Amino acid sequence: MEMVGSQVQGFSNSVIVPMAACDIEDIPSVPGIYAYYISFLSRRSLGLFRGGNISEQDILSAKLILARKFKQFLALRKERRYEGSVRDAQRYSHIAPSYSIRLEEDFVAAPVDALLAMSDSSFLNAVDILESTLLLQSPVYVGIAIEQTLQDRCLQHRSDFYNGSSSSGFGSRLKKFGFEWTDLVFVASPSRAYGNELREVEKAVQLLINPILGLR
Repeated sequence: MEMVGSQVQGFSNSVIVPMAACDIEDIPSVPGIYAYYISFLSRRSLGLFRGGNISEQDILSAKLILARKFKQFLALRKERRYEGSVRDAQRYSHIAPSYSIRLEEDFVAAPVDALLAMSDSSFLNAVDILESTLLLQSPVYVGIAIEQTLQDRCLQHRSDFYNGSSSSGFGSRLKKFGFEWTDLVFVASPSRAYGNELREVEKAVQLLINPILGLR
């Protein structure tokens, strides 16, 4: 994935590595902050490859994969459950009825259905546009590398995905929802800071982004 606009301040040192390319050696062995994006909205992830002949059957298969992965991604968001209680605020607390509530996010299917209903050429155009919006989306995980390097952390998450060493780890949770390691794109900002600065930056970024598979 090509880094566009690298002259913008703050992006010149950023590292973007698709896990499908298996180029983990391109990740620097330095501390820093990193994020994972799920990239299922691309020709590659849908089994479509540039430069070859794409048949109607290929498009149909791609649409089925898109529908399945969209459902998997939205299932991640449904994992966030909101619990609490409400009461009648116009009555004294000792006599006001109160109710326990449990909420989860709901979605409409219309945007996905519209993509699936497109003609073959329109669908391919839409997929290409969606792929270009990756960094406009929210990452699913944000972390820091202090005692380890950015490359070490990526290797650890990959090992967790394939070996399931920790059921609460990012890799294991990602696998639980049916995603592949190759669906990920690793984005990092290397840093010369080793101490509390990175920890506080991580907290701030977690607050700003609230990643779906973030810290539990």
